[in-house]
Formats: sequence, structure tokens, C-alpha cells
Amino acid sequence: MPAERYREACHALGELYCRGAVPDWSVLFTDDAPRIVSLPGYPFARSTHWATEGRGTPARPTAPEPVPVPSAPPAREPANQAARSAPPGKHRIRLQDPGAVAVPTATAPLGKPGNVVLIDTSEGAGQPVPPVPSLAPVPTPPAPAAVTGAGSPRAGGPGRSSRVLRDELRAGLAAVLFLSVSEVDPRRNFVELGLDSIIGVEWVKSINKAYGTSLTATRLYDYPSVMELAAHLEQQMPAGEVPSPAVSPEPAAAPVPTPTPAPVVAPRPDGPPAVRAAASGRSSRVLRDELRAGLAAVLFLSVSEVDPRRNFVELGLDSIIGVEWVKSINKAYGTSLTATRLYDYPSVMELAAHLEQQMPAGEVPSPAVSPEPAAAPVPTPAPVSLQVSEPLPVPEPEPVPEPEPVPEPEPVPEPEPESEPEPEPEPVLQAPGDTPYDVTDTAVREDRVAVVGMSGRYPDAENLRQYWTNLRDGRDSVREVPADRWDMSRYYDPRPGRKGKTYCDAMGYLQDADCFDPLFFNISPAEAEGIDPQHRLFLQEAYRAFEDAGYDPGSMSRTKCGVYLGISGNEYSFLVSGNDDAEDTVATSSSNAIAAARIAYFLNLKGPAIALDTACSSSLVALHLAQQALASGEIDVALVGGVSLYLLPGTYVRMSGARMLSARGRCRSFDQGADGFVPGEGVGAVVLKRLSDAEADHDHIHGVVLASGTNQDGKTNGITAPSANSQMELFRTVYDRHGIDAASIGYVETHGTGTTLGDAIELDALSTVYRERGVAPRACAIGSVKSNIGHTSAAAGIAGVHKVLLGLRHGLLVPSLHVETPNELLESDDCPLTVSRDLQFWEARDGHELRRAAVSSFGFSGTNAHVVLEEYRHA
Repeated sequence: MPAERYREACHALGELYCRGAVPDWSVLFTDDAPRIVSLPGYPFARSTHWATEGRGTPARPTAPEPVPVPSAPPAREPANQAARSAPPGKHRIRLQDPGAVAVPTATAPLGKPGNVVLIDTSEGAGQPVPPVPSLAPVPTPPAPAAVTGAGSPRAGGPGRSSRVLRDELRAGLAAVLFLSVSEVDPRRNFVELGLDSIIGVEWVKSINKAYGTSLTATRLYDYPSVMELAAHLEQQMPAGEVPSPAVSPEPAAAPVPTPTPAPVVAPRPDGPPAVRAAASGRSSRVLRDELRAGLAAVLFLSVSEVDPRRNFVELGLDSIIGVEWVKSINKAYGTSLTATRLYDYPSVMELAAHLEQQMPAGEVPSPAVSPEPAAAPVPTPAPVSLQVSEPLPVPEPEPVPEPEPVPEPEPVPEPEPESEPEPEPEPVLQAPGDTPYDVTDTAVREDRVAVVGMSGRYPDAENLRQYWTNLRDGRDSVREVPADRWDMSRYYDPRPGRKGKTYCDAMGYLQDADCFDPLFFNISPAEAEGIDPQHRLFLQEAYRAFEDAGYDPGSMSRTKCGVYLGISGNEYSFLVSGNDDAEDTVATSSSNAIAAARIAYFLNLKGPAIALDTACSSSLVALHLAQQALASGEIDVALVGGVSLYLLPGTYVRMSGARMLSARGRCRSFDQGADGFVPGEGVGAVVLKRLSDAEADHDHIHGVVLASGTNQDGKTNGITAPSANSQMELFRTVYDRHGIDAASIGYVETHGTGTTLGDAIELDALSTVYRERGVAPRACAIGSVKSNIGHTSAAAGIAGVHKVLLGLRHGLLVPSLHVETPNELLESDDCPLTVSRDLQFWEARDGHELRRAAVSSFGFSGTNAHVVLEEYRHA
């Protein structure tokens, strides 16, 4: 092809690619097709920083490990680093027992050799970092002399310029640190140059005397280099003649004005839900007596032993007996109660009140399961005579122990007419000064958030491109737990219930989870080894997410960018415990509070940095908090993510003891034979902006967050048991508050862990809400990425968001794996849900121009989250 036509073709393909097209690049080449790389290239060296096994045990009597010769480092080069000018190898830096380390003499190795033993680098043992060149050659300033100015030096006034101030500050700092001026890099951090708090106080005193300012020493933390301090000082200097720097006693600090607190506006309380009048038939008291007698029969108890206020689990009712009991209730009363409802109404009194609302009108035969007479001879009394019939083991402390006013009578059969009486709920997302929240097209658009950048790593996927390829191809990325995590043969026993053992030996794990480039982030290798690898992984993916958004991360300094990170557990702290060197940094290196703050510190971000743990729903709750902060104007940019690693066998042992894990080693989400989940690992991040801002800034937009919400299960049948009622209430609230038509949603990325109870409750809740809102049978596809990579815990929500955004980009619904026989709840004729079991085109729903999807996460803490996403098209 002629060169000119080749350039034209490349330009045309580039235009198409920038507009969202994905050309088949392979057809442009014959034999020697070039390798596809993402730009900008992956910037990090991949050195291993990991704690070795047996950290808390005494040192074994082995020979000391010699210090490697620095001139012969290993030459293993990672494949993805071929293009780097100086490709680093994979260096495994191990913590050793202190007594077994041969400490070198004064001569220390340079470079980054492999298989080394960490030594104290505080005395310059490592390679010195070359100074960063300044903007221009800075001459050594002359001896102090008076400098006059004709006016205010503020904002480019005729006084000292920032350059002159920088030269003078540089010379003054060199003097107090006993350095030459050439050794003071004006861009370098004061702490790195050796300025401590005591010297800093004295230096600030001299600055204030020289320039007539009232700078406090703490401002050195806000402007931590000569260049930044000079720019700040230029704005603070008073007008007129200013003397040159000279040391003097510290002047009095300027008075600090007391801020006036902003008024706190109380949220508008929600009105009580509407409750349908009871159908004609049995009263709650009669139902209670009959249910009490029936429960006593199936549990082989006397009626007096069944406290109607006590939780079913405390009475001994398990899921198997519960299913049979519910069948007998439905047969006796003509209802269609599901066994999962016992988790929403977990006592006889609450179930009786709910059943009263569900029973058809007319006389119904009594249950046939009662071996003992219930309380049938008791005359129907006034509704306040609960305590007359039979004494309870635990007396009710309230003065009026009437069971009728149940705390949460859900309007299940007919929620639509009165669920939202007005289109103006509480002003949850209004910015300061805005009018009260109004569900109109304009108000909803104001709450919309654009996803402008994203990055992630998941099992078998170093990046989101590989992640999408695996999802599209239906790849199962769950494997046996690798030996470099722990020796599974010591803990595995296929027989459930064995003490100290796990019956599950599978995991969706991250490869090279120990690799990190500490020097890129200005972290010493010694400190990096003590840092929780979850912190390190998120730090790298956060940086890559900003790059994917097209931002130079260095330009983010001082922006109102909030960081919201879902993270659970810090198992790595147990691996490093017992090592003296590592324990010095444990306070910060393993604190989850620091995990979100690391990227904020590195890039100097000024929004809140929040690490939160709601277990499985952590990262989706993080996205909701970011959406609220953007809508309120608290921040202008948000970085949202989640990360999860499994590092200790004890976690598997405990989860096996609770029968959470799958004995077959797979998440069989929505399969009739689902028996639990498989743990998975992952790390992901997205960059969010208000949609209007993203459009104005011409950002690349991966998708739009239309709506989000969270709630809590409250008291259920157990603290970790889910609630169908809470999930239904969450769906209704999110859709009503943001004006979302459930019929417009073509796909739901479910929580879908593959547990018998969890899947049943989620299907019940989702199908109930979609059915009541007119979604046609089989119209909405569902799936769960956990079937591909396992349950990634705190990263589960962001993994689902990435899956949906990639599906929207490519216009495809990918298969959800391991569904041989769909759950029986999906088999009813009017069920609006169907599992996406094959790769298929994703079309917008009838009457809707854009494709929409929802993502759900339900934490075993009881905190639930639901998000609605929509594809973005340029106008």
C-alpha cells in the first residue's frame, strides 16, 4: 500500500476507534502481526514483596542465607516489559528471621538484585535517588540584602516574584540543613531533604521575620517543597518594603477565625407504609394459636414450650423442617407462602400477622398438622388480651403486649397504589442551595454520573480486555488453591464438618498478587514488604484508572477527588507478625483506613478518602456514596473501587465450618443444585464525574450511573440471613426515586453467590418487584460473574459493574456458567427473569432507545446495594 494511502487508512481507523468502533486489526497484517498493547504502557516494575510462611514461629537452625553478589542479578524479564528501556526482573524480596540474616559490611549492593535479604536502608545502603532537575539553573543567591518593592507582590505585583522567593528560600533551607544550595532540589519534599519539626519551626521564624508574614510551621505540611512554599508565600507577603531573610524570634501567630457551622437540616421522615385491610376470616390471635400448635408438632415440643415471640431458629426450626411446615400452612390456609418468608417474619406472632393479610376471604379449614389441641376453646377476646391464654417463658416488658401492631407489616400483594404517594421524596441528593428534590426529567439527569475511566485485575485477567475475553468465551477461572498461598493438603478434607479442615479446595485467585513497584510510588522496598498487598494492588489499579480516563495522574493534585474503597479483612498482618522490621510499620501498613488514603496521598487528592467494609456489598456501597457526594457537589471527581485477597487457610476453615462454601468447588448461581460459593480475588476501580461535567470536558464515557441506593435487612431470622422484604423495598425505592421503569432494564447482574438460601431469596425479591411492575415473562436476563471467577467479596460489586460496562460497550450478554437445571423459582409461567446461559446480542428493550442494566450486592452484614447503569451515546 502506498505510504499516503496507508496514513489515510490509519487516520480513518483511528477516527472509528475513537468513536467506539472496534476494528479487526488482524486483517491489516499477514504473517508478522504486531502485538496489541494498551497505551499508556503499564508503568510499574513487577518486583515481588511478600511475607514468607512461618513468620510467627521461631527461627529454624539453618545456615545463614548469603547476601547475593550485586553484579549478577537474575535476568528473568516479564513478557509485558519487553518494550521498557531497562526491563526489571521479578525480584522476590523475603522477610527472614532476624537471627538468620548475614548483615553486610559497609559496602552495600546497588541496583535491584533478586533473592536478596532486606537490610536497613536508613544509612544509604540502597541506590541513591538522583535529584530531580529544577525548572532552570538556580544560582546561589548573594548575601542577604534589603530588597524593596513598589507595591503589593500579590498575584504578579511588583514585589518579589515566586522565582526570587524560591531562590531565597532555597538558600535559607540549605543553611539550616548545612547543605550546599545545589543539594536542595526545590521540587523535593522537605522531609526527604532532612527537615524535621524542630528545625522547621526555627526556619519558619526566620521566614516570618524576613518577609513580615505570620506563617505557622504546620503550613510546611500543606506546601511541602520550596517551589510550593514560594508560590504560597508570594500570595501572603504584605505590600511595600520587605527585608531580606534573617533569623529572629518567632512572632505571634495570627488569630484563627472561628468558622460558623452550617445549619443542619433534618431529613424529611418517611410516612408509614400503607397496609391493606385484613381479609375476612381468622383473626391474628386465632392464627397465632394454630401456628403455634402446628410448629410445636413439627418440632416435637409441647405448645407451652413454643414462645410466639421467640425466633424460629432459637426454637430449633431449620430450613428443611421449615419448608415442610410452610407447605402444610399453604395447604391449610390456601396461601402461596414461600419458605424464605420465615426469614422476614421470624416468629409465630409476626408470621400470624402477615398471614392474616394474605389469607383469602371466607372460612378456611384448620391445619391438620396439630397433634395437640391449640387454643381453640378460647373465646375470641378483645385485641388486647394476649396475656390471658398461656404464660410465656419470657414476660413481655411493654405495658401493652398486643401482637397485632407488628413492626413491619409489608404491603406485599398491592404495593403499587400507595408506595409513593407524592413525586417528591426526601431531598437526598440536592446540592446546597438547590430547590427541594423533584422527580422530573431534569432532576434525574442532574443526579446522573458518568464512568470516565476504569481498570481492574481478576482471575486469569491482567486487565479488563482479558477480563472481557474470558467472560465472552464463558471461561471458568476457578482453580485449586495455589501452593504459594498455603499447602492445601494440610487442610483439605472432602468430608464436611471435620474440625480444622475445609471441604473446598478451589479459588479464583490473582496471579502475581505479590508484585509491586514501590519506587514508582515513592515507597521504599523495605516498607513495601510490610504493606498489605490489597493496598498495593488498589494503588496501582487506581493509577491505571486515571490513565484510562485520559488524565495525567500528576495533574490531579489539589482536586476535589474523593476515594471510596470497599475492602474487607487484613490477613496479611498475620503473615508479617513476629518480624521486628515489619512490625514497625504494621500500624499503617495493614490498616484498611490507610488503603483508600494511599492514592490520595500520592496524588495529593483533596476529597474524602473512605475505606468501608459491609462485607460482600462493600464496593457497590462505595459507588453509591460517591454518587451522592458528586450529586451534592461535595466532590467533583470520584475514584471508586474494591479489592479482595485470601491469604490464610483459616478463612477457608471458618467458612467451611459455617457451610458457606461449595463442596463441588464452583459457584452454581441459580442452579437447582447450588451448594455454596467459591472464594475469588480481584481488584477494580472506576473514575466517576457528573455527566454534565464529563460532557463539557469531552471525556470518554464508558457508561452512565442512573440510580443507586442502599438499605439494611434489620432483624431477620439470623444476623447473616438475607431478607426478601428488604431487597424488594430497595428495588422499589431506587426505581421510584429516580424514575426508572423496571421494564427498561434488560439485564441484572445479580449477587448470585450460589447458596441455596441466598439464590432463592434474591430470585423471590427480584421477580416479585419486576412482576408487579409489568415486566413480561422471561423478558429480563440475569447472570452472576461469580460463576466465572468466584465470590470476590469486597470487590464483588465493582467486578459486576465492570462486567456490565464491558457488555454495554460490546453489545453482548455473556453466559452465566454452571446452570444445568435452573432454580425452580425460574420455572413459573409468569417469572420475568431468565438466566443468560449463552452469548447473545444485547438489544434495548421495546420502547427504549438505550440499553439498561442493574447490579446488586447483598452483604452478609445485612447492608444491600442496587445500582442502575445505562449505555452512553454521543448526541
